[in-house]
Amino acid sequence: MKVKVPFQYESLFLAICLIYFITFVDLVSGLVELNFPVFRYFIYLISFVLFVRGIIQTKTNRRTVNPVSRLIFNFFFVWTICMFLLSIKDIIDPANNYINFKIIISGTLLLYTLPFILFSEPSEYFIAKVFKLAYLLAIFFLIVAIPLLPYFLSPDNYQESYGIVFGGGASILVLTSVYQSKAVKWVSFITILLILFITAVNARRNQVVYFGLILLFAGLIPLVSQSVFMRKRKKIAIANFIGFSFFLLFFIIFNSSRFSYLIERSKTGMESRQDYIDEFYDDFNAHPTDWVTGRGVIGDFTSHIWEVSRESERRPGIESGYLDFILRGGYIYVLLLVSISLPAIFLGFFLSKNILSKAFAALILINLIDLIGFGIPGLTLKYLFIWIGIGVCYSRRMRNYDDKYLSTILKI
Repeated sequence: MKVKVPFQYESLFLAICLIYFITFVDLVSGLVELNFPVFRYFIYLISFVLFVRGIIQTKTNRRTVNPVSRLIFNFFFVWTICMFLLSIKDIIDPANNYINFKIIISGTLLLYTLPFILFSEPSEYFIAKVFKLAYLLAIFFLIVAIPLLPYFLSPDNYQESYGIVFGGGASILVLTSVYQSKAVKWVSFITILLILFITAVNARRNQVVYFGLILLFAGLIPLVSQSVFMRKRKKIAIANFIGFSFFLLFFIIFNSSRFSYLIERSKTGMESRQDYIDEFYDDFNAHPTDWVTGRGVIGDFTSHIWEVSRESERRPGIESGYLDFILRGGYIYVLLLVSISLPAIFLGFFLSKNILSKAFAALILINLIDLIGFGIPGLTLKYLFIWIGIGVCYSRRMRNYDDKYLSTILKI
């Protein structure tokens, strides 16, 4: 059905569209070797303003969240502001033509604002509109990736990141496929399978685990759902899951030679980034309070390995989600993240009556697992859906919706 976003949510949706607009601009700019920094700064700042405005306009869920959770949400908001204050000296530092300030206005400010959508009252109409955007992005990914598959399969090009940017949003479409038309089901499943294939060939282990878990939960969620809507469709869901599992198994067997690099790297654990992790630990152990508070959103650490290749001993990030959060906000930020996520998972899985809540609970759980290996947040639907999902799982109204009703709203 045609969905009109309630006017209070128009700013939020426009902000999301602008994020992807600038992503397309960056993509085209890279192809033609041009750069539009001032234009990018302007769009990101407009997106930030629209996003904050949208949250303020839709901040009506205070009565639906219990006081303890509301207190944790508020502390999370305050601590995020503290993370910016911890970096204020670096942000206003004129070194390298105010490079850190440019980093902030080039998306970092907006990135750390995305989680605050949990203060917005969830709207099924708004979610339906974002679902449609995820579907269009998945189509774009398939149109680009299939003809250029040899290029995407080259590990030297690192093009598997486009799967996260343009195909990551398809994850929620797969998890809620029982609501969707056949066309959307095919597009979303093929998108996830293609991303899995590309990342497996390129041995991107964290992405293989992430999207592999998406497919696993896509099969499990309908099986454990007890709604009337699903009882009528459970036999079909079981048959589809079994058939799809056999197809995937045979595909892996007949293409096992392509995945030898993945199997080889899977035996090495964190070895590929262990040296950087060791340097991170050494630096933080020398400054123990930083484990608790972090070093702010522009935090970095001493790395002699980094210095050899970049002529700077300060490395601005670490390829582990939890460690990167510790770098920015310390144990406090990680504890708040987990304290918000775990109740959402419980509420979504066990105290909900619909597939949507369970799908978002699965996304939140998979994100916690993803943060172990990599899971660095980005300005993508993959990351945004986690926080939209947290809001949905905390909302008693959203958890109590009937699947039949949601299928009429969310069907593309």
